[in-house]
Amino acid sequence: MEQFVLPLNRFDLALLPEAARDIASPAFRHAVDDYFRLQFRDMGVNGVVQVTPDTLTVGWVAPSFDPVTAAIALCQRGQVRDGVQLLELARHRQPDAPDLLLNLGIALNELGESRRAIPILERLLELEPDHVRGCVALGVAKGRTGDTAAALECFTRAVAWDPADPWAQLNLGGILLRMGRPSEARAHLEVAVQLNPNDAQSWLLLGEAAAAQDDTAAARQALGRARTLDPHGPVGSHAERAWIRLAIDPLPQDADGLNPDALAAMRWAIHHLLTLPPANAQRLTLQAALLGQHGLSLTDPARIHRLEGLAEPLAALQVACLIHAGLQMAAPGTPSGFPLQKEFMRARADTH
Repeated sequence: MEQFVLPLNRFDLALLPEAARDIASPAFRHAVDDYFRLQFRDMGVNGVVQVTPDTLTVGWVAPSFDPVTAAIALCQRGQVRDGVQLLELARHRQPDAPDLLLNLGIALNELGESRRAIPILERLLELEPDHVRGCVALGVAKGRTGDTAAALECFTRAVAWDPADPWAQLNLGGILLRMGRPSEARAHLEVAVQLNPNDAQSWLLLGEAAAAQDDTAAARQALGRARTLDPHGPVGSHAERAWIRLAIDPLPQDADGLNPDALAAMRWAIHHLLTLPPANAQRLTLQAALLGQHGLSLTDPARIHRLEGLAEPLAALQVACLIHAGLQMAAPGTPSGFPLQKEFMRARADTH
């Protein structure tokens, strides 16, 4: 029999019914036993579980059983938390197995627990300093905890090590786009779609990068591909909204490349957002974005819109300016889908 031991404080209580989460209770021991017996049965393995006051011992009767492979299968079926628990158990026995560390770090990122993922992935890179996927996963974790500079450094390193890795190219392009560098982002995202032409996320980000450069034709082509690849999923839905935002009439420009009406609306939007507490400004931006996801005709002043908290009706151009200004003020460089960046930069400069 193969077996391994885990301290009880490393067991994820969220996997048990709420009434059985007191580790001192008999209900906890029964629930843990039931959980693992069910998990091993579903994987075709005869499992044995023993709970002591301090540890959890799990064993199985199957020489060919690999807990890491089983955990990956669980994650692929959407049972990420179950997969993480199995990887945690296996890690207690094999603390420095690279494949285990990589998959545990990726799974924790998927659960939104990137702070837990960081030391695991850093350990992987101590063991294998040129591990491309580990470096990318660490960059994802760093980015999700707000350390954009560290994330950029990780993705840049990964691409330098292996330019043919589509995950590295995708993530480097994605963070450059988020940083307001669409031209650089687009170069990496074009490589990503060449390397992995069936990845909807790569096409979505490529479309957003092209839109940020006002290359509407390329943006529509890329967003259309993303919609086709993920017609009913979140990526396809995002691409659909971005496509709709592109379907607006171009705004006439003056000699400086600015639209006077858009500039006036942008000044109003920035001024109004600056008068609000940050949480209220974000809430208003979200309301405007929800309104705008069905499309806005920026050149139709006759059509009016209403937002909660604003007494006066708004033209579509004002709604678009609220969306664009709110996004740029909260996260500079975030694409809004509207060709209003020049007006935003001029209006923003006028407020200082």
